[in-house]
Amino acid sequence: MNGLLERLTYPLDPDAFRLLLGPLRTQRLQGVIESVTPLTPTSAELVLRVGRSWPGHLAGQFVTIGVDINGVRHTRCYSLTSAAAASSADRISIAVQAKPDGFVSKHLVHRTLPGTTVQLGAPDGEFTLESAASRRILFLTGGSGVTPAVGMLRTLATMNAASRVSSSPWDVVAVHHAPTRDQAMFADELEALGRQHPWLTVALRTTRESGHGHLDADVLGEVCPDWADRDVFACGPSGLIDFASNRWTEAGAAHRVHVEHFAPPIAGPGSSQTGLNEGAQAQVTFSASQHQVTAEAGSSLLETAESTGLLPQSGCRMGICRTCTVPLVQGTVVDMRNGRRSDAGSHVQICVSAPVGDVTIGA
Repeated sequence: MNGLLERLTYPLDPDAFRLLLGPLRTQRLQGVIESVTPLTPTSAELVLRVGRSWPGHLAGQFVTIGVDINGVRHTRCYSLTSAAAASSADRISIAVQAKPDGFVSKHLVHRTLPGTTVQLGAPDGEFTLESAASRRILFLTGGSGVTPAVGMLRTLATMNAASRVSSSPWDVVAVHHAPTRDQAMFADELEALGRQHPWLTVALRTTRESGHGHLDADVLGEVCPDWADRDVFACGPSGLIDFASNRWTEAGAAHRVHVEHFAPPIAGPGSSQTGLNEGAQAQVTFSASQHQVTAEAGSSLLETAESTGLLPQSGCRMGICRTCTVPLVQGTVVDMRNGRRSDAGSHVQICVSAPVGDVTIGA
């Protein structure tokens, strides 16, 4: 059928004609923003209407969003907060936290209007309910790290309602951290879910009020005494993730740890995991545009490109979605998360890669 359409519409793409009937009739993955609902003063949940091309997603996955701002396409990744359905749904939702230096996130939270069409990538990510070894789960989240957990909890609540049984096979504890109550995304909904569902226990910890402070070994034992016997899904600041990884490893349960970063765990200038010593510089050549840029110590290749006005394709900016993967034509780069080096002939993610001397990349 597509071959016939291509012949009938030549030399134009068939999608050019489908767009005349509406943006969701195209075979490309697109969405139309239906609503932008504030969650906190600096965050919002966006509901998107999607077409028949949307493949459906697993609870906990993320999606790449392409949004045009002042005529330039920008792509970012956000966790899906909508419940996963057995079949493709016609609406999905994401939640966005506007970062102080977040050009795209601030636009989506404060300036995006209903009716805006955005490009979508296929849902991706392994931080999902399907990766759990058991149905006894502990969510440890902080800040916007709560967003994938919300998608999973909404999915479990939907599954429980659909089963029409009096008890659930799931046993879930959710511990969410935020500086203050008014900065806690989904706080009211999380607590309401905890009241409605006997299988769910919710603890909201405000680290700058109520004397809660940050999570430690003693507090973990109080809020979830059987923590070592549960699969832990940790998403939030690096300190929270490191705490979870260390505690479960010490308990001999490292296989139960599932983590998702919402910020790249990148070392600072001069550390053994960066490509350049503090104060050093390197020349980075972008072969597609023949731009040559000076890279500063501690800067990723993506930051180096953007600092001079280049806009290479990118998504999550933390080494998860692989949208920014390009060929390394010459030289050596280092993965700023773990210190692993890659040489010419390999493919690298420029959002988490720094040059080790002069390099040329295929972007």
